[in-house]
Amino acid sequence: MLGPRQCGKTTLARLLVRPQSLNYFDREDPQSLARLEEPATTLRPLKGLVVIDEVQRCHYCRTEHEVQLGSGMDTGVSGRGSGRDHSKL
Repeated sequence: MLGPRQCGKTTLARLLVRPQSLNYFDREDPQSLARLEEPATTLRPLKGLVVIDEVQRCHYCRTEHEVQLGSGMDTGVSGRGSGRDHSKL
């Protein structure tokens, strides 16, 4: 998802995937950070839409800003690029 700061990207993402869901990751949340230490192990078995909020803080996808796991949504804007919607919406 692409948009300027404070425009509602996270709000929309939370409407699509509940923050309590295993498919929702927040890069500002310690539990999400711990789960993403092994991204392939954590993300590969998930089904449906996956949200990684604040993906610009993601060290393993910062340059390309993509998660190569099929369906997913990242939110955020960084100095190196913008978030991209990977969903099939």
